[in-house]
Amino acid sequence: ILYTDEVLGKLKKGELLTLAGSRYVLIEFMPDIPYSSIQRIVRNMVMEQYMPVLAHIERYGVLREDSRVEELTDLGAYMQMNYRRIGGRWYDETTRWCRKMLKEGRIHFLATDSHDLKTRYPATTDAEFWIYKHLDKDYIRNLFYRNAEKILLNQKI
Repeated sequence: ILYTDEVLGKLKKGELLTLAGSRYVLIEFMPDIPYSSIQRIVRNMVMEQYMPVLAHIERYGVLREDSRVEELTDLGAYMQMNYRRIGGRWYDETTRWCRKMLKEGRIHFLATDSHDLKTRYPATTDAEFWIYKHLDKDYIRNLFYRNAEKILLNQKI
């Protein structure tokens, strides 16, 4: 769901879908959103008993400062990142940041951001190679399976 000021009201009315009918809501922002707005949105969603999953966090430069990802997680947000950016080149700043977030255990979900099989196909191979080489097996199981099961069961991670 691309966040607008109407999102919470529409969620309450059932006009927008949550993930698998759970309290988890996949939220996307415009790339230039201020950090204070993300904080406010997360607080408001959590107060309404939703569990916001912030989509494509690698796209929001404001999250790369200090411990902002940790701060939002402490407020009740969950973090989703795209495979494609993890499998990038070591000299790419975004790839390095994504890998750092994974090594620190700050990411809860991975996604392909695939829209079709030609222009935005599900490219996961390079990222999976890096993940299996650098991350703990238990964390990998959480990323690939257990956290998704929590959504299906409507349970907190």
